[in-house]
Amino acid sequence: MKFTTCILLCFSLLFASFAYGQNTKAASDNNTILNSAATMPEFPGGTDSMQSYISNTVIYPDDAVANNIQGRVIVKFVVDANGNVVKPMVVHSVNPLLDRAAVAVIRYMPQWKPAENDGSQVSVYMTLPIIFHLDSDNQSTEKVTKKSSSKSVSKSIAKH
Repeated sequence: MKFTTCILLCFSLLFASFAYGQNTKAASDNNTILNSAATMPEFPGGTDSMQSYISNTVIYPDDAVANNIQGRVIVKFVVDANGNVVKPMVVHSVNPLLDRAAVAVIRYMPQWKPAENDGSQVSVYMTLPIIFHLDSDNQSTEKVTKKSSSKSVSKSIAKH
């Protein structure tokens, strides 16, 4: 029985913030990380490129496959004023194995086009849910690779 895996990265441009108030520091303050900006950060090449990057980079850990561990890991990170992805942290954990895989794919993202407010580049929080899903015909003895032909990725990013 052939093993297949689906790694879903939900990506819809939901610009919902968990903060109910306005930012308390001026946007020009280099230490300020905003919850939103007039122009939000953009992955190089847009959402299709992000989908490709994640599907080609994320690795479903062998131990997670062997133990049928699945679920949605939510990673919060900052796209800084230079477009660097920094400070990735899990805000919704499934299992340490999947958490590490999700953080790794975020940590090694290429530089983004940074957010802008009033013509100035600013740092902004972003949140990305990554869903790890194994197909029902999973055989725990078979190895998962990131190049699985049956892997599909759909994407959703929410600014946080």
